[in-house]
Amino acid sequence: MIMDKLFEDNKVYTPKEIAETLRITKEAVYYYIKTGRLKAKRVGKSWRILGKDINEFIEVEN
Repeated sequence: MIMDKLFEDNKVYTPKEIAETLRITKEAVYYYIKTGRLKAKRVGKSWRILGKDINEFIEVEN
């Protein structure tokens, strides 16, 4: 299924931005990171996620 991308591939997003855009909780985003379903990088105490990884996650989950 071809779908317009919600996130720019090379942009970096926070869990909060992802949660707001996808209308899910931040806790859900952290759960997906913890279980390995969503690729993310730790930067200090924060998580950052590449747009291409979010788009990939959306494709797999649908």
